[in-house]
Amino acid sequence: MCPVSDRFALKTTLAGVQATLLGVLFVTFFESVFPLPLVGFVLGIFGTGLFVLGIRAG
Repeated sequence: MCPVSDRFALKTTLAGVQATLLGVLFVTFFESVFPLPLVGFVLGIFGTGLFVLGIRAG
């Protein structure tokens, strides 16, 4: 594989993990503040999509 696509796969996978963990943090610790759990769910879905994209690209 090309090193550029390997670098893209690694960065995308790591960004997906970070977004998913940030979403879990929002849902867990800010559950009493209204919009933040919703933002957490959206970040979790987006992060999971990025993670899968990075795994498939690599």
